[in-house]
Amino acid sequence: MKPVTGLMKGRTEARVSCMEACVRGAAPLQRPRIARREGGPLVVCIHGILTGQTQRSWCDRFEVWAWGQNPAVHVLKREYWGGPVPAINCWLRNPLQARALADEILAFARAGAGPVSIIAHSNGCDIALKTAHRLSALGMGLRSLVLIGGACDSDVIRGGVWQLVDGGGLERAIAYSSAADAAVRSRWIWPYGRLGFTGWTMDGLAKTGPKIFTRWFTPYAHSEYFAADRIEKTFDRAWRDCGLPYEVPL
Repeated sequence: MKPVTGLMKGRTEARVSCMEACVRGAAPLQRPRIARREGGPLVVCIHGILTGQTQRSWCDRFEVWAWGQNPAVHVLKREYWGGPVPAINCWLRNPLQARALADEILAFARAGAGPVSIIAHSNGCDIALKTAHRLSALGMGLRSLVLIGGACDSDVIRGGVWQLVDGGGLERAIAYSSAADAAVRSRWIWPYGRLGFTGWTMDGLAKTGPKIFTRWFTPYAHSEYFAADRIEKTFDRAWRDCGLPYEVPL
């Protein structure tokens, strides 16, 4: 077995469990390649809590908007209902959502879809991170994570984002944050994190770099990224951060 390098130096396991991947952010460098055929980019949308499955969410609006930009880009919406109790979501619902979503994404990738990116909001960002760790453990990497108003851990080491990027499981992680986001600033959101308020951090200090960085949208409140006068700007910024093409390939 070939030795691994980077933050994973010293690890020799070729495979890790789902729980280890989600909790520790394990992203083995020596991962099996997924067979790729001609396909199109896949972008996954994950909304936040208290969004009914029959409601018209920002994910539904993004799907319509994306079709107008480039029909070759496939949009996969993860529709679910999450309640107002953070601990139940973080420790019970979200890991189950992440496992099911990772399996679905993996099936698309094996059928030729790619590259794959995830755009998520609020609680959906916690699901997105867990999904990225699960996919990494299964041997698949993502192009971009765009986490909007994230209710997830902001520390790149503790949350495993650094390990994902360093291990090849993720090309780039972008946080959309606002110092006016009172929803994730509150102390009552534990065990959620405060990424949407603090931006990416490391040991309590702001963390930025070419592959892990924060875009600031102050004075946006928690859901104002999707206000009528701002939603298309948010979509356009996320589209570009995912490296999605506007031109329809001939």
